[in-house]
Amino acid sequence: MTDQGCEYAEFVKGALADEEARRASVNTRAFTSITASGTQFAVATGLLLFLRGKDWLPRHGAAWAFAVSLSLYLISVGLGLLATQSHKTTVASPETMRTMLTERWMDHQVDARNSVAAVRVNAIEALREGTGSKTKWLSGPFGRR
Repeated sequence: MTDQGCEYAEFVKGALADEEARRASVNTRAFTSITASGTQFAVATGLLLFLRGKDWLPRHGAAWAFAVSLSLYLISVGLGLLATQSHKTTVASPETMRTMLTERWMDHQVDARNSVAAVRVNAIEALREGTGSKTKWLSGPFGRR
């Protein structure tokens, strides 16, 4: 058994795990953004109506503030929903996996390790692209450049 390429293969394996964790984190933040925005708007509106009474109608200035608040809430929800969209990811096709189990089964361990690492690199590339796109939608105009 040879250890050739073990370090590289482990590095690629770890990078794939990191990207999958990053994707899960961004998805969680997107759902939290939607929930927090809705909760904040509902609590603020409910508190306002509780303090002012159910028959209270806002004056011109308060109506504008309410409209701006509602607009910002809807924008936040929209960006959160866009961030939760699924993005294409690249994984080994069933055909590739069948080839590994049949034609490539007798490959030397180093060649097999290299093939698996190459498939993982493709997955990492797709995950980074999709997660980067999700992060842009979630961050909106305040995101890092």
